[in-house]
Amino acid sequence: MALARNVSRHGLAPVESSVLEHRNVRDSKHSLELRPSLETFWVSTQGGKLKSEVNNQIYRELGEKWYAADDDPIALLRAENRYRAEWLKVELKSQIPLSILDVGCGAGLLTNKLTQDFDPDTHQIWGVDQADEALEIARLHDQTGRVKYHRGKAEALPFSDCTFDVVCCFDVLEHVKDPFIVVKECSRVLKPGGKFYFFTFNRTMLSYLFGIKALEWFLKNTPPHLHVYDSFIRPKELVKICQSNGLLVDSISGFGPRIWQKGILDLVFRGRVDRNFAFERKRSKAVSYLGKATRIQT
Repeated sequence: MALARNVSRHGLAPVESSVLEHRNVRDSKHSLELRPSLETFWVSTQGGKLKSEVNNQIYRELGEKWYAADDDPIALLRAENRYRAEWLKVELKSQIPLSILDVGCGAGLLTNKLTQDFDPDTHQIWGVDQADEALEIARLHDQTGRVKYHRGKAEALPFSDCTFDVVCCFDVLEHVKDPFIVVKECSRVLKPGGKFYFFTFNRTMLSYLFGIKALEWFLKNTPPHLHVYDSFIRPKELVKICQSNGLLVDSISGFGPRIWQKGILDLVFRGRVDRNFAFERKRSKAVSYLGKATRIQT
């Protein structure tokens, strides 16, 4: 009854066994129309192309740039993960024991930080990624040797049902062809009552400006199609996807660079990401957002 009241308060119906078919949710997501002014702008700037493939090959080619480059978007990802690691540390420190999975872990920017922060006797950490080259770098930079890295796709996680207490999915959903399947897999491997932490980009004019064009303008090593506008996901869409897969969203907040910092000037005028470049949570979700959800008890 308590669960039912909580679900009702959030305006979400309990997930039934006959949840939305995957195909229907995909059709629903892609049938959402762009606002005419934004669609016109997008078509005019992309030569009439409304859909491109996200360039995920770059993550196989970064090598030591994962940890060293300051003129590449990967440096911003390092800064993002510094904040997220501290956020998770506060969220999860008192909850023991815990098994934590990072989906799309890349070269271990998050997992290698978490394993240094958490007690190995109480917090076990896994990372999964489909790029062997990135996983090799992750293992090299795991100073503790405790992270359990696995090769696998986010769409078909190589783990049994109800394995983990926590699943993180940061900077992944905007890089896959079908975010519904990825969220479904994250939910599948979560234990009932487990936590799903996520981050992705909203689909707005501001996210196109700051999540795509600003990177191209200010970081010279930004590859083509690092982000593709049509792959961005509005918060209300992600809430529905979560609901359809047994995940009740607890909170969502905006996320972005701290405006009043020296690093902004270095980024704009020098094309470099300062080692102390900082991100923070924000009220506005217009560009990007992060949040958490709970796996509904079944």
